[in-house]
Amino acid sequence: MISRLLKVTPRLRLIGIVLGVFAALVVTIVTTGDWTRNHVLAFQSESPSPVRSAVFEGDGSLHLPDGYRHWEHVGTRIKPDGRSVLDGSEITTPQVMDTYIVPAAFDFFRKNGIWPDGTQIVKEISLIKTGKDCDKNTFVCSTSFGSGIFQASYIGMGVMVKDSKRFPSAPGNWGYFAFRSNGSMYQATATARPQQQCASCHIRLSSNTDYVFSSTHIGLLPGNSQ
Repeated sequence: MISRLLKVTPRLRLIGIVLGVFAALVVTIVTTGDWTRNHVLAFQSESPSPVRSAVFEGDGSLHLPDGYRHWEHVGTRIKPDGRSVLDGSEITTPQVMDTYIVPAAFDFFRKNGIWPDGTQIVKEISLIKTGKDCDKNTFVCSTSFGSGIFQASYIGMGVMVKDSKRFPSAPGNWGYFAFRSNGSMYQATATARPQQQCASCHIRLSSNTDYVFSSTHIGLLPGNSQ
């Protein structure tokens, strides 16, 4: 009987060692899994905005956005009269406003329904073509390519920038800027506009859509932001 126990004991010891190693391995895997999952969640919660921020000078002026005409175009509006959004001057020739949004911000909005930090929205303004071949009332012009209303020249642009660090107390963290055209060239930088020039209208008319005029842009209407 004693000889049998002596033979079995080494086996029991070996089984015990194996079970101990297996248990330690299980604890390590579970602990490592929890650590990895928790750190991934923490990383996700602290991840920066997917949108590259706008470029600013040291004095806070905004650089002219680079390549904005290649951004997502979400709509065009013709403003026939009233006051220009550039400087409040009276409109004597209809203005065309084309709106572009930085693609990463548009993709985020399309998937999540909100505008992320770093969003830039450009509204570029041009004048309607006029002249001897154009009707003075309808502004329809006759050309060898057919009749139509044509854009003639760019006169400026308005830019909205969402930046929670730079505009922490502004509604929606939006800053507003305007660039004027000097012939075929825009000014290189622009300073932030006072609230009464741009922000006041956005606050009054579109506070429920994060201060963006979504309803006036066909590309931002439900079902159209594909």
